[in-house]
Amino acid sequence: MGFTAPMTAQGGNPAATPSWGAANLISYRDSDFEGGVGDWAGVSNSTLSDSGTAAFLHDDSLRAVAGTSGTQQFKLGAAAGQINVTGGDSYRVGAWVKAPAASGRTLTWAMGFYTSGGSWLGWTSAPARALSASGSWQYVSGVISAPATAGYAFGSPRATETGVAAGEALNMDEVLVEPARAATLIGAHGNTNDNAGYTAADSAIGPLQTYKVFYPGALPARYAGSICSTLPASVTCLISYKTMNTNVASFVGSIPAGKPVILIYYQEPEHNTFSFQGKTGGPAFVAEFETQSNLIRGSAGDAPNITVAMDAGTYQYVPGTNHDLGASCGFIPPSQYVDMYLADHYEPAASGNNLATDSASKAEWNTWLGCANAQHKPIGIAEYGLNCNGANPAPNAASTAAGIAADNTYLKGQPDGLPVLMWAYWYDNNVTCNFTKGGAPDGTQAVSQWKSIETQNGGGAH
Repeated sequence: MGFTAPMTAQGGNPAATPSWGAANLISYRDSDFEGGVGDWAGVSNSTLSDSGTAAFLHDDSLRAVAGTSGTQQFKLGAAAGQINVTGGDSYRVGAWVKAPAASGRTLTWAMGFYTSGGSWLGWTSAPARALSASGSWQYVSGVISAPATAGYAFGSPRATETGVAAGEALNMDEVLVEPARAATLIGAHGNTNDNAGYTAADSAIGPLQTYKVFYPGALPARYAGSICSTLPASVTCLISYKTMNTNVASFVGSIPAGKPVILIYYQEPEHNTFSFQGKTGGPAFVAEFETQSNLIRGSAGDAPNITVAMDAGTYQYVPGTNHDLGASCGFIPPSQYVDMYLADHYEPAASGNNLATDSASKAEWNTWLGCANAQHKPIGIAEYGLNCNGANPAPNAASTAAGIAADNTYLKGQPDGLPVLMWAYWYDNNVTCNFTKGGAPDGTQAVSQWKSIETQNGGGAH
């Protein structure tokens, strides 16, 4: 399946324009709502408008107001184009929504499917989800299976809210329509910090939708000519840098419209010392991070393709040990400065169990997850490696494939109900993490396992 550019789709309608490279099957204007409602329209008892006073990410959100009590319904209109699907595959529809502080409301996602020849197959709905009565933003998603004969979805997705009062508003932001997988974006980092490293890793374990690049000091003055600019246009680039302020505004301001970029100030800060504004340790890092977040966001404006991430090193999240500097959550910036919380997580001697139950590393994962989830933002794994000890155990050990499979199931379940935005393998010889096709005893199985995770339900297009 390909989702990289508008085209005439199999039903004769224009194809939907994807965002986040090819990961989100609908456009930024229909998912992020900066300055308008995109192609969304009311279906029944619902009036839509752009809200500049409530947003989950960036500046705006979609506001749906019910005319009378009961049920309101709205959907993505035909102008958005059709989403090509494969019959029998599953797709996840999700968004952040904010309902009034009242109980009794539900939200149901649905997709309207057609055969490749244009015959209507009807609406297929995910289970209804109860909305929180807290009045806060919450993530609401559902998995929808396309009928066996489906060729595309059109005029979709559709949202149905029940239990509303007359004049009541529901805000919606960051809509995702994606192949049902463990993460929205699945990628890696390769042997070198450049296009050649990406190409080698993509060839070995791709198709990759992300690549992580590093600037140990300052960012370049401009995006053009940077490591990111050499990667395929659809690949989401994670950029880690360590020098505050220098070139940040000019670099961010020069990122091309639509190019997905995630900026990380000082990844794995728990391993380092900080002194800033009279503070030390975690509070100093948090203060530094806040200045960089403000600078990035001010330079990007409301560009939906540019986001800010905090990237923790989970090794420092084990209470009561000599590596517990992050265990108190003191390095976690508050949510108003962070769009997503990422982690670099390794299992040097993987047991084959999942992230939350692996005997050697579950404490660091679970402690970090508790810190991140308290902020109620998307999560992800920016670096992930199993059996990185070289010969004992080797990355080609049987527990690598078993661990990847277990983590795939775990992440697909969306730990603590939060969306997993990213999962990226550290495919780098420098720390001997790379499982290889033909490697004994079952490196071939690990390669196959990772590729199947990337391409599940038509994912991995780039």
